[in-house]
Amino acid sequence: MRNSEQGRSMVEMIGILAVVMVLTVVAVGYFNKMIDKYRINTIREQITEVVLGVKQYFNRAGNYRGLDTESAIGVGIIPKNMTIEGDDSQARTIYGGDFRIETMIDPITNRPVFMVIIDKLPKQAALDLSTADWQLGGDLLQLDLVNNEEQAAIQEEVNGGTK
Repeated sequence: MRNSEQGRSMVEMIGILAVVMVLTVVAVGYFNKMIDKYRINTIREQITEVVLGVKQYFNRAGNYRGLDTESAIGVGIIPKNMTIEGDDSQARTIYGGDFRIETMIDPITNRPVFMVIIDKLPKQAALDLSTADWQLGGDLLQLDLVNNEEQAAIQEEVNGGTK
């Protein structure tokens, strides 16, 4: 009597499916980490490009007078891939949050300074950006990494609970 097998048993198929599921979970986790790393690297490159552009602007003009997000877009300091199509006054990050430039006079040193303001960043991206070595030759880079919920709560407290 000869016993010939035809196909796989149910236990073998379940085992194969389990292995495939484990490999899929690992691959998805790795893929998500790669996407996060790509986004953080992209925003770091954008910030570096903007900071260098603002410094060049300052070297040419001698001051930051009139420099804001809209004018930075107009003179090409903020890359076109960060602008909102049809709106030349706003810029967005890869995370979908606002990217703004503001200038002021530092009240302590009485020197003109500029700030890069970014909102809607995930915690990990904010941590990575705030602890990065920006290699700006001794210049200080202040990043205001705004959390909209915290900002709204602070504003409501300042306004005495009224909007």
